Formats: sequence, structure tokens, C-alpha cells
Amino acid sequence: MVPVTQIDATHFSFEYAALDAQPIIVEVDPVTNVTSIANQYFGNYGAAFGKFYIKSVEDDDNTVLPCQGVFSVVANIYSDEPTVGDLGSFRIVMRKQ
Repeated sequence: MVPVTQIDATHFSFEYAALDAQPIIVEVDPVTNVTSIANQYFGNYGAAFGKFYIKSVEDDDNTVLPCQGVFSVVANIYSDEPTVGDLGSFRIVMRKQ
């Protein structure tokens, strides 16, 4: 289970497992329920892997369904270490337990 923390009416956060995990802040458009993640550092996995960053990419799956307790966001994850680079885009889905 991954804890989700409400920051305010349009922002919440969660952490990815990392050596120095930083909150990943998700913004929700209150009119459209579209989710997004601004480009942000979220942690590192050791010197050989560099610092990891995340940002959402435009996608129809970027949404929150408040009545169902579900959010989804498609995000690109990349490292500042050139040998690691861009890991691609992944859909993150979380459901309230």
C-alpha cells in the first residue's frame, strides 16, 4: 500500500520507493478532473543511477474519479545520469482501499 497525502483541494502527494524518497505532487484540475505532475525530483537509487525525475505527459488516462476513489496519471521517468537516461512513460493508477 502506498500512502497518499492530501495537500489541499487540488493537490495530493505520494512517494516512490527511493533512497531519499521525495513526495511526488499531483495536481487535479477541479473543473475537468484531469491530473498532472509538474517536472520534479523524486529520489535517487545510488550514485551509479543518478537523480530521478518525473513529469506527466498528456494522455486521456490522466484523470481522477473521486466517487470511485481512483486516480490515474501517465508520467515520464528519467535520470540525470546519462547511462540511465529516459526510462519511458508509465501509467500510475492508485485506488483507495
